[in-house]
Amino acid sequence: MTIVVGIFDNPKNLDETILNLADQGFEDTVLDQSIVAQEMGVSRLGAEHKDALLASFKKHLLKDYHVPAEVTKGYAASFFHDGKFVVVKTDGKGAGQAMEIMRRGGASRVNRHD
Repeated sequence: MTIVVGIFDNPKNLDETILNLADQGFEDTVLDQSIVAQEMGVSRLGAEHKDALLASFKKHLLKDYHVPAEVTKGYAASFFHDGKFVVVKTDGKGAGQAMEIMRRGGASRVNRHD
């Protein structure tokens, strides 16, 4: 299994990319602060939630997607600054196509984890 991670700064680019990925048969997961907070059961984010939010985000990447721990620290910094993540599970052949869709869609960063 290969994991492709795209980071988006623009919500419009994110939405269009998700549609394009779906059109090509990719299933994706979107991770942003509101989604992770919702999974934690927090309805309104405050400064007191930041540490728990980052820990939950990193745990999600490690446990559910097997993204290496050393990489999640860098992702957490982008997440903390309101980056929106699209995470796609695919095989090695589909990874290149998923990466290209994310790049064309305006991802500020795209990474592949085998």
